[in-house]
Amino acid sequence: MSRDASTSSSSSAHPSSSDLPGREAPRPPSPEERKGQLLERIERQRLLRQTRRIQAAIATLQAEGPASASGDRAGDVFPRSQLMRTLTRQPLLVAAAAGVFLLMGPRRVVGLASWALPMLMRRLG
Repeated sequence: MSRDASTSSSSSAHPSSSDLPGREAPRPPSPEERKGQLLERIERQRLLRQTRRIQAAIATLQAEGPASASGDRAGDVFPRSQLMRTLTRQPLLVAAAAGVFLLMGPRRVVGLASWALPMLMRRLG
């Protein structure tokens, strides 16, 4: 009889799923466990984002087709600007232009730039 009394008093004091036989009440996670769960979730999200970026890059490469696979320079993404591509493809032209600017001197280069750049900016803009 004392057993029934202790069971009924505990069930009235704490109404939860622990009243069912063979089940314990779920305990709340400790702060360390919650922190660990949060870190695991952040890591999963980071890996998922990284996987999606890799999949997008693969899809882009596959969409470009065999032109990029054959080593064609048109498929390269570096350097991105047209000016840098031209400069890297024409090293003799770059060396000749640098030599002309060195022969002209800094005062004439600045004077030429102050005359030519406004015209170019108006034309491009």
